[in-house]
Amino acid sequence: MTCRVQATHTEPINFREFTITRFNLPFIMLNPSSKNDREHGILIFYGGTMAAGFRNIVCSSLGYVLAQAGFTVYCFDFRSNIWGKDYADFGLHDRLEDAREVFGWLKSKELVPLSILGVSMGGPLAVTVAAENGTTVSNLFLVAPAAYHPDACRPDVKFGPALSEIIRRPDRWRESPAFKLAEMVTADTLIFGFRDEEVIPFGVIWRYFNGFKNHRMSGKPTRQKVEILPGGHRGSFSDKERIELIASSVSKFVDLRSYRIM
Repeated sequence: MTCRVQATHTEPINFREFTITRFNLPFIMLNPSSKNDREHGILIFYGGTMAAGFRNIVCSSLGYVLAQAGFTVYCFDFRSNIWGKDYADFGLHDRLEDAREVFGWLKSKELVPLSILGVSMGGPLAVTVAAENGTTVSNLFLVAPAAYHPDACRPDVKFGPALSEIIRRPDRWRESPAFKLAEMVTADTLIFGFRDEEVIPFGVIWRYFNGFKNHRMSGKPTRQKVEILPGGHRGSFSDKERIELIASSVSKFVDLRSYRIM
């Protein structure tokens, strides 16, 4: 499906829908009409919402503003968030499989290198995919990224009481394998934290930052940056001011000269 969404203060945005066949994942691509599909791609992994069809929220909020800024934006639903699926049949392991499938599909279409943006629960997924794919991931953006004990990602642990019991144990995040994977990431990295964060400990932000920094110190130079924004954990797909702050920082980080949010 292809249609054109008219922006209020910039050029029309192309909107296309696909299904990625292995898991039948619904997928949306947004990009400015004047841009080639292979320019400035950014793939978004959203967080732990139970909402079905959440890709549409991502697409119409942060995704749309990034497209206005000049990015080609890729939004998709995890199997846990497809209409008619039972959220409790899936877990973090399944979401990681979905994330890998989507990135692999983009690679097969020669739409790499690209950037990945992971929000909250999508953060460790983004780190894992970036670590596994080397220079085909050019930039990694983490928005209030979570970190989980290895038990949370076991194939038999699904969303619900079992996962909640694991992630609510005090300080178990410190054992997350994502921090070690961060040392394998070759992308430039920008991490967003929030001043009034009530869900993700600030220690998580700094452990990720130090992991990325350790990679830089290993002789393969990359850029790392942390930005602390106002507000609490929630709002990355609903708070207009936050959305524009994130889009502005992401665009400036990659020096996207077509950035033009008014």
